[in-house]
Amino acid sequence: KEKRGTKKVEKYSTPVVIVAGGKGTRMPDGEKDKPKVLVEIAGHPMLHWQFKELRRQGFWSITLSLGYRADMVIDWLKSSGNSEVRYVIETEPLGTGGGLKLASQGIKEPFLAMNADDLANVNFGALIRHGGRGTYSVLTGAEIKDARAFGLMKCDEHKKICSFEEKNPEATEGGLVNIGHYYLLPNIFEGTPKAFSIEHGIFPKLAAAGDLLLYKHTGYWLPTGTEEQLQVMREYFSKSH
Repeated sequence: KEKRGTKKVEKYSTPVVIVAGGKGTRMPDGEKDKPKVLVEIAGHPMLHWQFKELRRQGFWSITLSLGYRADMVIDWLKSSGNSEVRYVIETEPLGTGGGLKLASQGIKEPFLAMNADDLANVNFGALIRHGGRGTYSVLTGAEIKDARAFGLMKCDEHKKICSFEEKNPEATEGGLVNIGHYYLLPNIFEGTPKAFSIEHGIFPKLAAAGDLLLYKHTGYWLPTGTEEQLQVMREYFSKSH
């Protein structure tokens, strides 16, 4: 354990991989020419807040999978005091699965993985423990009231995920959605192609085999799929940080 301020923080060796290669195509004018992870939230790029939450919980071994305007992210890493963060660069779009696979090459142990364009205060230590410290892959889900823009998940009484439902714009009620924060076993990428979606290419197979658990998150989760969602995130962080 190490001491930061007056609070002891356990430092984890578990690697973290972040998919950070997306464009800000649905962001406001003036933000579309930069990678989505550099869109400003309360005075700092989105990636700053993700790093801050990880380090607050004791996770320092971070690798980024970069794509669109990777040079801008690399420059920011250097200028912001984050030069120890590792990165790989996608030379072509690889999807969420391909990006994670590329960035996790060489990792032989279970690792945390996440999308860079959602911010959440997931309890990562609890997420790791939920997977039996390397027994199961775990997907973090949250209950939301309006699920029209998201696919839903179903799980059994043992917290094993059983099935995934495609998004339904006509849905009239909420449900349990994937919030893009995972604890993954490194062998799940065996036999996968170079480019693929982890949501469609891996998770349904793991669920069918009974090898995918649900960790339910009850804190904040702020996606940025639309300009309206970005505004909600900005207001939240302006008030709370």
